[in-house]
Order: sequence, then structure tokens, then C-alpha cells
Amino acid sequence: MVSFSYEENKFALRFTPTFYPARIVRLQTLVNNNGEFDFTIHKDSIGLPGEKIAGPYRVSATGVGVASAITKTLPGEDPPLLKEGDYWVVVNYLPELPGNPGIGVDVNAPISDRGYFYLSSTGWQYFASGNLMITSFIADTVSTISSGESENKLPLTFQMNQNYPNPFNPSTIISYQIPQSEFVTLEIFNALGEKVNSLINQFQNAGTYSIQWDGDNFSGSQVSSGIYFYRIKAGNLNSVKKMILLR
Repeated sequence: MVSFSYEENKFALRFTPTFYPARIVRLQTLVNNNGEFDFTIHKDSIGLPGEKIAGPYRVSATGVGVASAITKTLPGEDPPLLKEGDYWVVVNYLPELPGNPGIGVDVNAPISDRGYFYLSSTGWQYFASGNLMITSFIADTVSTISSGESENKLPLTFQMNQNYPNPFNPSTIISYQIPQSEFVTLEIFNALGEKVNSLINQFQNAGTYSIQWDGDNFSGSQVSSGIYFYRIKAGNLNSVKKMILLR
């Protein structure tokens, strides 16, 4: 903790949604001991936490001296839709617990440069010690069903289709359907089993979806020709298919 005296102690991490509009549905952080604190969500203001848009959400860690994940699923339609820009998740310490609980920090490179801490005596300061282990989950809030369709048109089964075109150059479309709301991940692997990109990592409502892969890796660089695999996980289900990139 940056101070064991209460100076409105806070930690904050900045997030950039991969799509808009988006709704924040769950917050999580890792703690090392017990204590209550508040999550709040803020707009970005020139690279620092600005106007509060949701919260506070009171959570409590109960394991003394035990590392544990603290998760808060946000209620109902709170917070409002995010239509543009970055947002911040802030961990707010309480006056009676200025140093507890301790928040997890990943000290392995690369450092994201997205973490800050706050004391009333110093204001917001860059947190250079590592990556704050705060996670935010967002959901696609745009229904995939038109207003003229009924809920009976929702998919009844999980399905992932073969990408099209295949082989492809320079991009391809991957489509899938989920019969109920699930946390979905869609990842790309090379022939050696190394993960080269992650296209989806979010909650999604039941429906039919498609996403384009442009043959790039995590850093945005183009990958070489060859065989690649895409794997989707939704709930307890997972599926893998092969595709071929020809440069």
C-alpha cells in the first residue's frame, strides 16, 4: 500500500474497450488479506480518472493472510453504456482501513503504464512498480436480434462455423452462435500451439456473432503464411477449427 495513513487512498487502472457500445458487467481484483473497500468506475480525463459514472460498490475480503480474488458483478443497468473513450476502475480504501487489503501486483514485463495511485497530499501518481491486478469485464449490449423477431429465434445450440474464406488473404470472418449468455473467448494459435492473438474476451448475450481476423498478432504485426487454429470457449463448451493463411 502507498500509505498506511488515510489520505483518500486509491489505486486506479485504465481500460480501453475493444468495441462500443459496451457495458461493464464485472470487476475483480486480487487481495492478500482482509478488509473492505469500494470499487468505482470513472470516465477518462486526459489520462487520469475523471467523472465518476458508477459506484461505489462495497466489497469485502475475508481471508486473513490469504491471497484471494474479490469479484463484484454489477447490478442491473448500472453503469450506463460506454459509447466511446477509455474508462478507469478505481479501488477506494476506507478511512478505518487505509492499508488493507493489499492489492495484487504483477511485476513481470511488460508494464502497461495504465496504473496510478492517489493520495490527497500528492494527487494522482504513476504506479511504476508493476501491473495492478485489477480486471474489468465488458459485455456486448447490442442485441443480435432485429425488433421484428421473437426470442424464439435465439440459437438453441452452441455452434462455431468454419471461417470464410478459407484459405484467406488478407482477412477472414469467423462466426458462431451461443444459446445463452456466456463469457466467451476466441483465440488464434499457430501450428506450434503458440497463441498469436485474442479476438474476444468478454460476456456476450445469446445470439449469433461474427468477427474478422486480419491476420495480425497481439502487437498488430502481420503473421506469416501457414496453418492456424482458432479456438472458442463459451461456458463449459469449447471448439477448435483449422484455417490457412496464404500471403
